[in-house]
Amino acid sequence: MRLFTDDECKKELTTYMHNNSFENALKNAKKENSIILYFYQLS
Repeated sequence: MRLFTDDECKKELTTYMHNNSFENALKNAKKENSIILYFYQLS
């Protein structure tokens, strides 16, 4: 079993947080686009 150094842990955590934020941003963008398209169709 290999132990990670502090720098490696920070890099892993940063990568995870960045990926998670990116996925959330994509989900929110899709929701916003759906709402915009819905209101566009109503007009």
